[in-house]
Amino acid sequence: MGFMTAIDTYLAQSYGANQYENFGAWTGNSLIIIFATTIFLSGMIALCGPAMLLFGQDQQLARAAGEFSFRLIPGLFPYYLFKALTKSLQAQNKLAPAVWIGIFANAVNALLNWTLIFYAGWGITGSPWATTLTRTAEFFLIVVYMFINKNSLDKNWPTFAKKNMHLTLLKPFMKIAFFG
Repeated sequence: MGFMTAIDTYLAQSYGANQYENFGAWTGNSLIIIFATTIFLSGMIALCGPAMLLFGQDQQLARAAGEFSFRLIPGLFPYYLFKALTKSLQAQNKLAPAVWIGIFANAVNALLNWTLIFYAGWGITGSPWATTLTRTAEFFLIVVYMFINKNSLDKNWPTFAKKNMHLTLLKPFMKIAFFG
């Protein structure tokens, strides 16, 4: 998603210029922008099965892919919010939390996939649910990290500022997002 590139650009510029209030506002506003964009993206993913039929795919394959994709939708929201918060921490040179959470998430995802696909007997249906649970855990863990370290992140804490949601500021953001 090019939105992550735009978020990265705005956060890096704000942090590099020591504009911490602006940094916090762009972090908070990026969460709103990502959430809204994910709603749109979810609608597109929900149409995966019908789109595959439209392009002439086998009906059984299109139905299975559509069901699989539809079950991934709940995990999109925590995934992209996690990515936005990760970009915020990375702009502050705090890379370790995302790396450790990613390593942990990969292990959890493998375990959950095995558990739901084979042990619980859900078959292919278990995989998107394992992914959704893993993405939710990632988001939860990054939020916990941020709250535990709130004192060191205080000047850069995510806030929401209407001034950054003005069209004149969002236009260049969207330009980067769409072409990034």
